[in-house]
Amino acid sequence: MNTYQVDSNRCNGCGLCASACPEQAIVIEGKQAVILADLCNGCGTCLTICEHSAIQPVDLPRQPAPVIIPRSTTRATFSRGRRQRRRGAHGRHPNRTNTFQHRAGS
Repeated sequence: MNTYQVDSNRCNGCGLCASACPEQAIVIEGKQAVILADLCNGCGTCLTICEHSAIQPVDLPRQPAPVIIPRSTTRATFSRGRRQRRRGAHGRHPNRTNTFQHRAGS
């Protein structure tokens, strides 16, 4: 989202930016425009309407993009693969028998 600031040396307090702002995020105080950052949606209408080029964009430090780890490299997938190898082909523990088959054969 864009953020803007008012250059106090260029602003004459005419109020064009305040009347053009769709969010009413600009007020005139003491013949100077003040942008209320919590109301500003960053649309840039004030930037284009100002005849004195008193409103300038502010460069905010960019946050690093989140790192997305593919699902195939997560630990859960890797540990599931080890568990299957340890328990055998059918997912059972190698020393345990199926109780149903064991009782049926007795």
